[in-house]
Amino acid sequence: MTLKKVLPKAIVAGLALSSLTIAYAWFVASMDLGLSGKLAAVADKPHLHARMVTELGGGCKAAERLLAYVGESVGPSPERNTAIILLGLCGESGVAGLKELSRSTDTSTRCAVAKALGRAKDNVDTRASVLAVLLGDKEGSVRRWAAGGLGDLGEAATLRGHWLVESLGDENDQVREASAMALGRVYAGAGDKCPEEVIDRLMCALSDTSFAVEAAAASSLGVIGRCDQESLVRLLERLNGSSRLARIQVAKALLLMGPARGWGRFRLSRLLIVEKFRRGYEERSSAPEFTFADPAALQHLKRASRSSEYPVRLAVALYVSYCSQPLPDEVHVLEGLLGDEVADIRWAAALSAGSLGRRAAGLTEALNRALRDSDTHVRQAAAKALEKIKKAQQEKQAKDKQPAEAPVK
Repeated sequence: MTLKKVLPKAIVAGLALSSLTIAYAWFVASMDLGLSGKLAAVADKPHLHARMVTELGGGCKAAERLLAYVGESVGPSPERNTAIILLGLCGESGVAGLKELSRSTDTSTRCAVAKALGRAKDNVDTRASVLAVLLGDKEGSVRRWAAGGLGDLGEAATLRGHWLVESLGDENDQVREASAMALGRVYAGAGDKCPEEVIDRLMCALSDTSFAVEAAAASSLGVIGRCDQESLVRLLERLNGSSRLARIQVAKALLLMGPARGWGRFRLSRLLIVEKFRRGYEERSSAPEFTFADPAALQHLKRASRSSEYPVRLAVALYVSYCSQPLPDEVHVLEGLLGDEVADIRWAAALSAGSLGRRAAGLTEALNRALRDSDTHVRQAAAKALEKIKKAQQEKQAKDKQPAEAPVK
């Protein structure tokens, strides 16, 4: 049989097979695939998960169906993981099922359980206890999800905060990063009420070998809002770290905490893309009286003022006026920032100059130039700064002219 006779038959056979394959695929696609198909449809749509649980009967009934599906399915799959996550929305029955699944020998199952426990709605104590156990899992991926799950519990996980603190020493850098971020969510806004151990370990994490861990620790410190002198000075030091990502996160942390938190948010909105912060924080009245006693603070700020990152220079501009060191250093730093290429930095430097009062007399020339700035906010801040400097100088002169009181005999 020649090639000319065989080739047409092979082509016809191939086309026929392709047609059958396409027809079969269409048939399968048009079938109702039951629970598996429904799970696949909502796998990447978290906003439909609660609705899916309701369709399955809700509560015990939904948990029973989902547990049966997980038990019957073989090997990891998006549908199986979705079923596990949905269990967290099935009330007490779902949480009980997740606790049982947490003992699975399959790593992906335990990861999904940790994720589901963080998103569940009921039995906080049970969920936290199971997550604490998973935080000691032999697999790093499970520990990472467990740390994230405890963070999702928020304030409810404060009693298990020491587990996250210990995880900051994990050999896996992703676990350390997740733990650092979780601590920020658990103790968000705690400020001075945050346990000393948490602050100390997060501060140590600022020197972690992983830049991601360093950045996560800085971010959490900002969210917690602890603003004692020692913490702030250590953060100022990290403005000069080797990681660009970490430097930016440290700067953001400084702008969310400490003495600058009340009026630095006006321009911080560009960093966080939150327009609600765009309000007139030109006055420093909302910030508490504060002065750095540690001379190292100004040295850290002087070094960071030459940074190429916008958030870092913004933090320097807002914090330099809180240093009580010699006048020339403060003036020198602010003079350079008043000529910065970014309007936000010039604005912040003008604000700081105004808060220095007569100590900023050496900045008069730079502030007069700022009155012709192309940015409206910079011009306004410069004008107010000049008014404050002039007023402070007049008050000083008036005080000097007053006759000294006679000593009491």
